Amino acid sequence: MKRGICILLIIFCGFSLVSCAGISVNEYKTSANIGAKEFDTEKAVDIATEYVKNLRDKKYGESEKLFSDKLKEMIRSKEHDENLEVSGYSVDKVEELTKSIKVTLKVTRTDKTKPFTSLEELSMTVINEDDNYSIDKIESKLKKEVFVVDDDVRIRNEDNIEDFLLIRRSAIPSFILDKENPLSMSKVKLENNKLARLNMDFSGEHMAITTEDINTMVASINIDETLMTAAKEKGDSKGEEKGQEDGSKKEKPVGKEIKVLGLIKDGKVDFLTYSEDNLYLIVQYKKELSDMLKVYDIENAEELKFSFDKNFDRSKFNLIYKGSDKENMKFIVNKKEGAVLSSDEEEALGVYSIEFRTLEINKI
Repeated sequence: MKRGICILLIIFCGFSLVSCAGISVNEYKTSANIGAKEFDTEKAVDIATEYVKNLRDKKYGESEKLFSDKLKEMIRSKEHDENLEVSGYSVDKVEELTKSIKVTLKVTRTDKTKPFTSLEELSMTVINEDDNYSIDKIESKLKKEVFVVDDDVRIRNEDNIEDFLLIRRSAIPSFILDKENPLSMSKVKLENNKLARLNMDFSGEHMAITTEDINTMVASINIDETLMTAAKEKGDSKGEEKGQEDGSKKEKPVGKEIKVLGLIKDGKVDFLTYSEDNLYLIVQYKKELSDMLKVYDIENAEELKFSFDKNFDRSKFNLIYKGSDKENMKFIVNKKEGAVLSSDEEEALGVYSIEFRTLEINKI
């Protein structure tokens, strides 16, 4: 009887531990009593996001200042791949541990030299020592990566050896509707539909692509996870038969739908990222030696009605993406080199925030 009671208690405790293991980012408390200390949960999240922001901005020295003494001692190399850039992040979950708080973020990276993007899960354990918050442990887990092989886009899940066809280059449209002149119903020909920049969203269910051309196409692809699972199961069941196929049957892509969001005429895309809720795609591009921005509503496959280049003359200003969340995007307005500004235009320089849904813009 006693043994039965013990087993029941063990099972109950096990369920209790599982139920308390993770706290949604929208549900975590602003403070928690961890051990004998009052722990500011929001501050712990801020430390974790500041670390990723510094990586995005390539402020590696500032990132290391957020480490605990123990973590600093564990650093063996300070080399960084300058071509692989952090393009965005989203706070995924917050967990209260025995003496610390674990903050998990979804982080996307892109390669500025070739079509490549990855989605990873970055977990940071934040401790509080004498009211000094620091990162004591960092763990990274690859969730997805996308790359190009023989002009076709392929995707790999986590650490799997096998990869899957996402979209063929031949499936990328050659003609794009000119949305800037919708009444004419004219289409613009893409002279080169070779892929340039790629970027995953934070769910791993969508991927943004751009083409390498004087007229750059911006599009978002829906990824069908069920097709990836089915393709893997089919491959497992066939065993060695896969290697014996005569090539007459083409591999089925796991990309379900491609949404053309827009066309950037005479411009080159430098950077793109999704908003935290994956509803908007932000594009940093260069045109006429100026840095400019566009934001696309992915669901409706259209550009936001706010025109950045009409509100900020590209012959005088540069617009630089600074960051975004679910509701807003921040950007910096800088003076273009050699530009002569009036007093009103000088006043326009600074940091701005624009709300995605209302298009309300405020200078910060």
